[in-house]
Amino acid sequence: MFKTLLLCSMAAVALAQYASPYGKPDEIKYPPQPYQFGYDSNDEYGNTAYRKESGDGNGKVQGSYGYKDAQGIERIVEYVADENGYRAQIKTNEPGTENKSPADIDLYANPILVNYVPQPQQYQTAAAQAYKPQY
Repeated sequence: MFKTLLLCSMAAVALAQYASPYGKPDEIKYPPQPYQFGYDSNDEYGNTAYRKESGDGNGKVQGSYGYKDAQGIERIVEYVADENGYRAQIKTNEPGTENKSPADIDLYANPILVNYVPQPQQYQTAAAQAYKPQY
């Protein structure tokens, strides 16, 4: 009985070493590095999107991302994440939105009325084009 208990204890200690939140004993830890990235995108339908972010190498990250569709609906999110947590400001003109601050997020809404006209579907498979429902 004592041998079984000793063996289980040794196995638990060995496994705990690798399950540690500090990583494996021989793992190399590198300090955070400053970084910066971003992109802009436009599609053939008139929609645009972007994202920009930077980190200072000391734990502070800040950035923004946004989207605007061909009908003029847009959303812009500006954010900061640091020792005080994640904070964001959202600016939008999406229909149905109003100025509120849920979950410590500042939302600035200026909704617009949009008459959405769906775009014709341009991508169909040969099987979908050949299928004609029988009514």
